[in-house]
Amino acid sequence: MTQDLEIILSAGESRTVAVPRSKIIACTAATAPFDMRIGNGGPTQWKAGRRYGSETSRATFSYLGFKNTSAASNTIQYTVADEEISFEQQVEATATVLGSSISNVLANCIAAVPLQFLTTSTAAAAAVAVRATQIYFRHAIIFGKKSLAGTNNTSDVNLGFSAAANEQPISIPPGGEYELKPPNGVKWDFNTLCLKVATNFDGVVIIYT
Repeated sequence: MTQDLEIILSAGESRTVAVPRSKIIACTAATAPFDMRIGNGGPTQWKAGRRYGSETSRATFSYLGFKNTSAASNTIQYTVADEEISFEQQVEATATVLGSSISNVLANCIAAVPLQFLTTSTAAAAAVAVRATQIYFRHAIIFGKKSLAGTNNTSDVNLGFSAAANEQPISIPPGGEYELKPPNGVKWDFNTLCLKVATNFDGVVIIYT
């Protein structure tokens, strides 16, 4: 038996959840590191790619205690099983290695709900981060629009991973789009992506997962 589960915790929230009696748990995705207790064990820090247990182990667990230690909401996706599951432990927080059956079969993929936001600026302002706080992403489509209703910008806008003057090399025309997709096993932070506009209140609409 293998079951894919998800929990969303607000900043600082702790919660205990019951799960089917299992021998193995693996975290497949998480917005940020978190603490978790397995059964009667003590809390340990977890992150995407970490796993615990073996199908040959006699030890089982039927509940988990989660604590979000970050200052923002944390979405945690995890798998529990009483038999071996086909992905390996993340090594040194560099990449989560997924088995081909998980990455290629739709039924085994993790469900994710895309999110979106709008950022605008003024022509006189220096380049600004598209988000004021840390938000990681794995895939983003960026549109040259100044409203969530889809209003096109007046002029081109520029993006780059630097706030220094004239260091935003990605140019997006009004109504145009640009895709950002970090390499496999890597996540990028919207807080380091900077926007510079030439016309007041132009901006970008970003849809991401």
